[in-house]
Amino acid sequence: FNANVQDLKHFAGLPIPAGAGVIAAMVHLFQTPLDASLFRIAMVAVTYLVAFLMISTLRYPSLKQLNLSRGKSHLNVLILAVIVAGVIWYSQPVLMAIATAYAASGVVARLYQLLRYRFRGSEELSTKSAD
Repeated sequence: FNANVQDLKHFAGLPIPAGAGVIAAMVHLFQTPLDASLFRIAMVAVTYLVAFLMISTLRYPSLKQLNLSRGKSHLNVLILAVIVAGVIWYSQPVLMAIATAYAASGVVARLYQLLRYRFRGSEELSTKSAD
């Protein structure tokens, strides 16, 4: 797990604590599932998806390098306060949203990178053909 990665700003694959957070947030969200058989199928699917993301080579940001003191500190305090209040008052959906957002961030970043590369490639081909 991330043993040969030299870049400390990113993880290779979904970090294990984040994967566990997705599973725990899903269990916390659906404490009383409406349909037990549907919940079991969803849990198995999410577990396999999280396991795949953990062994993938997708890059996930390391929050160790997060620096809240630079930039607009009053905005950082406000955002942090809203997140904490959301977790206190609406823990089930907020924790699930946070866990899902982090787990999806690697996939979204990779798709963005592929689309940007493809768009640049087609743009370079069109400029070469115009010459």
